[in-house]
Amino acid sequence: MRKRSFILIMGLLILVLVGCNTNETEEGSNSEEQAENNPSTSEEENDTLKIGIMPAVDGAPIFVAESEGYFEELGLDLEVTIYSNANNRQSALQTNELDGAMTDLVAVLNNHHNGFETKLVTSTDGSFAFLTQEDFDGEGTKDLGLMEISVSNYLADYYVAPNYDVNKVFINEIPARLEMINTGQLDIGFIPEPAASTGELNGLTKYITVTDDNGSSLQAMVFTTESYQNNHTAIAKFVQGYNKAVEAIQEDHNLALDALLSELDLNPEIRELIHLPDYQLARVPSEDYVNQVISWVEEVQDMELDVDYQEMITSEFLNQ
Repeated sequence: MRKRSFILIMGLLILVLVGCNTNETEEGSNSEEQAENNPSTSEEENDTLKIGIMPAVDGAPIFVAESEGYFEELGLDLEVTIYSNANNRQSALQTNELDGAMTDLVAVLNNHHNGFETKLVTSTDGSFAFLTQEDFDGEGTKDLGLMEISVSNYLADYYVAPNYDVNKVFINEIPARLEMINTGQLDIGFIPEPAASTGELNGLTKYITVTDDNGSSLQAMVFTTESYQNNHTAIAKFVQGYNKAVEAIQEDHNLALDALLSELDLNPEIRELIHLPDYQLARVPSEDYVNQVISWVEEVQDMELDVDYQEMITSEFLNQ
């Protein structure tokens, strides 16, 4: 009798175990089917990128794409690091701590000439101002604070140098430039938005505001050669999310202002002072425009650049 009871109990246990395994198998199959039908939830489609940007209005579409969930919808995990010093961002890019970075054409050209190749996948949109103290009179030689190998030097030659006797003072740190204008150590400082508006809130005057260069942008998003070769899908998703955010900002520019104030931890009082650019969908600079910048770099740096437009710039991620 005991023997039969033992056999009966064992049989029941086997039936229970088989039933559990069947349910687990069915649940696993359903999960796999759901993942195939929804690529954004599939581990295989979950791409990652690490990028570095400066605390500037260029980053607004990225911040909006993150806050609105556009990158997440596309299956992209994006890690964004904000740098106050462009040299630190450059170092992180060159040591592969970053996959990509927001930079400018002047830096891109110098990098390629010096053997550090990147791929420019889209222009971005910045806004810059030359700040002065309120009593700026324009007489005599003026000390102008900016970064040497950068968009600031290029724009200074086009918008300030033709009108004033300028002595360029090269200072990489944006906060240091602002402080030196405030204390009278600089007469003029080249400052990107929204830092320029912070200076204006503190009593400085925006002398000139520049959002682009005759319709073309000097600002750019680049990715390292290694990332370009290994993370094609991730970069494509980045551009898609970026474009979706630009379209949203074009409908409501408050999205950009909200994102900048939040992500850069800005004083809300500067909201109405910030000069936003006209954000545009992903595009790349023309070869003619790049050649114009090349000519300036060669003249200013007294060198002949060894660069190739096709090697530096790709349009394959556009019009997706």
